[in-house]
Amino acid sequence: MKRLTISALLLLLAACQSPSDGSDSSAVAPPTPVPPLDMLTRMTLPAKVATVEEAAAYLLEPSGYRLAVSCAGCPPEAAEIARKPISPLGLKPQLTTIKRALVLIAGSDTRLIVDDQRREVSFGYFHDLSGTPASRKGEGP
Repeated sequence: MKRLTISALLLLLAACQSPSDGSDSSAVAPPTPVPPLDMLTRMTLPAKVATVEEAAAYLLEPSGYRLAVSCAGCPPEAAEIARKPISPLGLKPQLTTIKRALVLIAGSDTRLIVDDQRREVSFGYFHDLSGTPASRKGEGP
């Protein structure tokens, strides 16, 4: 009796899985992969994290990307930005993408540079039309 019940159950499940008319019965399309930097992250950093570099390393860990501050495609200010304290914009707990979180920790005067082939990210300053970094306006002679 148990064999008959198990066999009938398996037969019933098999009938439910395959449509009788031969068409594809899957109502839901398979999920498309999410680009690593578009994955969601909770924007809460450990207390010991104080610099943009430390915060970026923490945020990038699950993505497989790393922060690059001295490379062929890195702007000269990348290392300077990495040493800066985390922007107040990056201290507000929230749910966001890794890419947006990186922009928030670096501050509003910086831009994110992504090299998907090398799986590296870096930071640079936005420059005005004269070539002066936006963060340098009004400084010095």
